[in-house]
Amino acid sequence: MAAEPSLAGTDAATRLLNVARSAVAEFRGGDLYGLQVSLDSTLQNELGLDSLARVEFLHRVEEAFQIRLPDDTFASAATLRDLLAAIERNGPGAVPTERSAKDALRATRPERTPDRASTLIEVLRWYVE
Repeated sequence: MAAEPSLAGTDAATRLLNVARSAVAEFRGGDLYGLQVSLDSTLQNELGLDSLARVEFLHRVEEAFQIRLPDDTFASAATLRDLLAAIERNGPGAVPTERSAKDALRATRPERTPDRASTLIEVLRWYVE
């Protein structure tokens, strides 16, 4: 039997369910058509997420939780409860988000622009230099 989410995970569970309901409704044309979404809903069979929808959904989960889940999560999570466990395991800071990596890069790079570049090649040369 699957372990219940921790007390801190209750908010995470609610947020995950909201993201799932919103995404599945959008993928189905704007309506859940009576589908009951729970933590035990399977991503493929019950929610009807094919591989492309699954990647989009998991991206939305990462955005909602401001985390970056390991790539194997995409293949290994069969239910929303599995995904919640991965979120709790990999909580904020476990895997740096793209946004924080971009912010770090921005902090190390001076704010200048290729003002004199008139072609894409010139912009790319500027960027490399």
